[in-house]
Amino acid sequence: MPELTKDVVIKRQPVLTGKGSVFGYDISFSTLDIDILLPHELVGFLQTHDLQNTTRGKPTFFNLDEHLLTEEVLDVVENEKGILNITSKMSEGQLINTLKHLKKYPLIKLSINYYPYNDLHSISSYLDYMKIDISNKTEQEIIGIIKQLDRSKLQLIATSVDRKEDFDKALNLGFSYFIGTFFIKDDIFKLGSPDKAVLIELYRKLKNDANINEIEEIFKKNPDLSYKLLQYVNSPYFYFRSKVTSIRHAIALLGLRELTKVVLITLYSGNSGGANNPIFEIAAIRGKFMEVLAEKAFGYSKNEKDEAFLTGMLSLANIVLQMSVEELAEKFKLEDEIVKALKTRDGKYGPLLRIIEILEKTDETDTKTLTDIANRYNVSLKDILDAEMEAYAWVEGIL
Repeated sequence: MPELTKDVVIKRQPVLTGKGSVFGYDISFSTLDIDILLPHELVGFLQTHDLQNTTRGKPTFFNLDEHLLTEEVLDVVENEKGILNITSKMSEGQLINTLKHLKKYPLIKLSINYYPYNDLHSISSYLDYMKIDISNKTEQEIIGIIKQLDRSKLQLIATSVDRKEDFDKALNLGFSYFIGTFFIKDDIFKLGSPDKAVLIELYRKLKNDANINEIEEIFKKNPDLSYKLLQYVNSPYFYFRSKVTSIRHAIALLGLRELTKVVLITLYSGNSGGANNPIFEIAAIRGKFMEVLAEKAFGYSKNEKDEAFLTGMLSLANIVLQMSVEELAEKFKLEDEIVKALKTRDGKYGPLLRIIEILEKTDETDTKTLTDIANRYNVSLKDILDAEMEAYAWVEGIL
C-alpha cells in the first residue's frame, strides 16, 4: 500500500438537484504544504480513509488535476465508482487524447470544468457532465455555450451559484445540478419547517435543567418532535441493544446534553426529514466538527465542547428561523462567546467555525486562510481531518 507522506484534508460541497435535495458531493483534496499533492500520496490517503461516510454512498465528483491522472489514482477512483472531474486547462488535442484514454475505465464517469475550446461538440461527446461557472457569464453567453455541446448524454452542472437569482437563471437554462452557497443564504427550498415556539421552549427548559416530567410532557404534546426523538435514539450512532419505544425511556437514556442535540436537529430537519436536506446536513456537520476539534486541538472543557457544538448548529439557524443573530441570542439565551462567533467569526469558537466553513468550499481560494488559522492556533491537519471524518460518520449515523 502506498505510504501517505503528506497530511490531507477533504474539501466538500453538496451537489443539489433543482428541488434542493442532495444528488451527490463535489470533493477536492487540500494540503497545507506548499508542495503539490503527489499521486502516491493521494492513493495512500484514499486507501486509508473510507469515503463512505463522507459521500453517504452518493455520486461523488473527484476534482483532480492533470498530474493526478495516473493509473494508480484512476484505479482507486474507479473502485469508488467516482465521477472524475478534470480541473486542468489542457490544450484541445491533449484533452481529447486524455478523454479517449479514460474511456478504458468503464466505471468512471467523466466531467470537466468548462473552457472555451474551439471544438466543444467533440469534447462534450466524451463527457457525462460539464461544470460551468455561471457567476461571470450573461444568460446569452451561457446559451451560446450550451448550443455548442453534444447534449445526447451530457448533464450540466452550474457552479458558483451563490444567489437565488443565479439558481433561477441556471434552472431555466436547463442545468440539472447546482453547486454553490445559494441555499444557505436563503432557505429557498423551504426544507425546514419546525414549530419554532415549541423548540425554543424546550431548549430553554433543557438549559435550565428541567425535570424529566416537564420535558416528557412537551414531547408528548408534539408528535413530530416525539418521532424525531425516537428516530435519533434508535439511530445506528447509538447501537442500543433493543429498540427504544418509550419517550420517557429515550429521555432517560440520552440525558439533557443529547436531548439538546435532538432539539437542534429538529430545528433544521422539520417535517421534510434530514436525509436530503443540505442545510440540516451542513449545520450538523459544523456542530459535530466544532465539538470534536474543540476537544482534540483546543483542549476545551465539556461545557465548552457543548457550546462549540451549539455554535456550529446555530450558524445557519438565522436562515431557517428567519431571525437575526441578535434575535437568536435573545431567544436561545446564548453565551457571549457563541454570539461573537456567529456575528464576526471571532472569540473562542470563531476559529473553529471559520475552519469548517473553509472546508465546505472545494476551490483553493481559502487554503491560505486555513493555513494561517491552523498555524496561529497550533492545530494540526491531522486533528482537522479526524474531526472532519468523525463529523461525517456522526451525521451518517443519525440519518
